[in-house]
Amino acid sequence: MQIQNPRLLLVEDDLIQAKLIKRVLDKSNLQYFFTHVSSGEECLDLIKNENEFDIVLLDYSLPEMDGLSVLRSLKKIRPDLPVIVITAHGSEDIAVQIMKEGAFDYVIKKDNYVERIPYVIKENLQRLLFEQEKAKLESQLRESEERYRNLFETSLDGIIILDPEARILSANPASSKITGYSRDELSNIDLGDLFHSCGGEKFQEMIKSNTSKRDLEFEILTKNQEKKFVLASFSHIKNDRGETIGIGLVFKDITERKLAEQRIEELLKETKEKSNELERVNKMLENYITGRRTQV
Repeated sequence: MQIQNPRLLLVEDDLIQAKLIKRVLDKSNLQYFFTHVSSGEECLDLIKNENEFDIVLLDYSLPEMDGLSVLRSLKKIRPDLPVIVITAHGSEDIAVQIMKEGAFDYVIKKDNYVERIPYVIKENLQRLLFEQEKAKLESQLRESEERYRNLFETSLDGIIILDPEARILSANPASSKITGYSRDELSNIDLGDLFHSCGGEKFQEMIKSNTSKRDLEFEILTKNQEKKFVLASFSHIKNDRGETIGIGLVFKDITERKLAEQRIEELLKETKEKSNELERVNKMLENYITGRRTQV
């Protein structure tokens, strides 16, 4: 992956050096758009007004406005713009200062330095792409984390995050509403005590097993000793090596639904009993009428 036809701005007051750099770039396999200016003022005007360059080659020794001042101004206008400083000063202090001011790289004017420029440009364009991709991924990660936090905080279902040993690490507001425990209290209770209906130890073994479960019905005991029915699912969060690093538990309060189902079952049972009783009465009436006719 690479930037197609990068737009290169050369800031060099020495026309002979500028032509030499252009000639070397033309001989390389780098496909680019080339612009040359002779002063720092021209460079800054172009960046301010056009702002369409992908990389800048900046001579350190410029008339009126030196390269370091230009670099500082460039970073204010375009903090993300890669700048490669070309300097005749081989001092390590100069190099350190250049990099501290935000230069991507530097080239020292010695030993056919011009021949190195195409390679330095390619390396730094690749670095730019890498940093842009990294920034994009970090932005996507932040957005994903923000969406998760919003989901976690606003979900009507209880969400509890556990460590691999099924100890509670965090719980969302809905978990507190369903169980009656505060989020701090939930972090200090045994999950098996909360999901008591199937036995604490059995629940711990089941949730720590390496198999995710969906839509299991449990009875929980709230802080106020109220029994509630919940529909729970849990899944294991694994790293790249397939090791469990956490467990996500999601549960929904289905108490009203469960009670309604139980009431429906009771009504059906009552209806069936009354139907059977009515059938017996009808049979008795039938036998009575049949018997009276036989007597007549």
